[in-house]
Amino acid sequence: MKNRIILFCIILNSLIMSAQEEKPRDINNPISLSENLSIYEETETKDGFIYWKLHLKKEGEKKTKILEDYKREMEMADKIDYIPKDVVDLLNQDNYMFYPQLINAYKKGKYIYVFLYKDRKAMLDIYYFRDGVNFEKTGYSLHRMGGGSVMNFGGYVYSVDIQEMGNSLYVSYHATRDLLDSRSKGILRIKDGDVSKIEIKEDSEKTIFYPYRIKEVEGKEVSRKEKEKIFHQELMKQLEEKNLLVRKDFLETYGYINEQMNHRIYYIFYKTSNTEKTMKLAKYGRYFINSRANFYLMFADYIEQPLLPEYSRWNPKKQ
Repeated sequence: MKNRIILFCIILNSLIMSAQEEKPRDINNPISLSENLSIYEETETKDGFIYWKLHLKKEGEKKTKILEDYKREMEMADKIDYIPKDVVDLLNQDNYMFYPQLINAYKKGKYIYVFLYKDRKAMLDIYYFRDGVNFEKTGYSLHRMGGGSVMNFGGYVYSVDIQEMGNSLYVSYHATRDLLDSRSKGILRIKDGDVSKIEIKEDSEKTIFYPYRIKEVEGKEVSRKEKEKIFHQELMKQLEEKNLLVRKDFLETYGYINEQMNHRIYYIFYKTSNTEKTMKLAKYGRYFINSRANFYLMFADYIEQPLLPEYSRWNPKKQ
């Protein structure tokens, strides 16, 4: 009996160390990619295994296209009959950390960009549909979240915002296991099958750090279109005051994206009529000095660092 209790404690401790502390997103809630196309995930437990599938569904069609099929053996708690059922339920309700999780997705042209948590990584998978039916796939790792117990190191956080500006997608992401690794955040630019990470050069000689508060963009009732218009007016004003706008030149604003860790930080991408191929960046947000809130509008240089795919290094444009 004593040995059985010891064995139970060892197994229980092992299972607790691998249990999740967050609840999974609603897997029955599809993400709309277009008027008649959506993507969703599906999980099923059967015969001691967890099955996960990623589906692409067209409106009006019963059959779906399976983009990915995943199978994993369930945790031991489901296989030990002398652990109380309520303990088993507690240990296994968060098994989702061990199979993929759909975070967000976006369709542009023949490409579908899928952000998901998979294999303890924040991943971006890209599907290229050459003929509208068959697809090729490649994947980028944005951040490895590492192993270790949830009890000691916390669960994963992976959030993504996607905005279309000009002929590219701009993605703001945040991925971490708070107590285990250094968090990863950043802005990506995606065009077709090419992915680059934007690195802002805040120490550049061309950077202007200007304390300023734009009250008109604050509040949930302000729409994205209204904010873009306000930022356009403010950028025009500051560019003229700082002599950054060539005479007879005009400003074209493509839009902005929020930082995922702080929604009061805006990355505003724009271009002027004399720089047709070059997008410029202004960063607006709030910072603190001596516990007092200050606001800034920063015109900054940036570079784009191309990311290499983790698998399937393909380039549809060259095929």
